[in-house]
Amino acid sequence: MDFHNCTPAIDYCVEHGLAGVRLWVSFDDPKYDFPMEVFRAEMQVLTKSNKQLREKGRALLAQLDQEHAKVKERKRQFSFLRKQQADD
Repeated sequence: MDFHNCTPAIDYCVEHGLAGVRLWVSFDDPKYDFPMEVFRAEMQVLTKSNKQLREKGRALLAQLDQEHAKVKERKRQFSFLRKQQADD
C-alpha cells in the first residue's frame, strides 16, 4: 500500500494487528530510500510480557475478591449485640 507518510502506515499496521512489518520509506531521490522496521522482536516480547502481567493482575484481583467475600461472611456469622444504654 502507498501512504503519504509513516504515521498512517503504522496506524494501519496497529489497527489490523500486523506484526513483523517493514516499511519502505522513499524519497524523490532513490539514493535516500531506506527500509524501516515497524515492530521489532523486542516489541513482541514486551507485548507478550504485558499480556502475562495483565492476566496475573486479574488473577490477583479475583483472589482478593474471594478473600474479601470470606471476611464479609465471617463478619455475618457474629450477631450484632447492642450495648445497654444507661439512663441519664
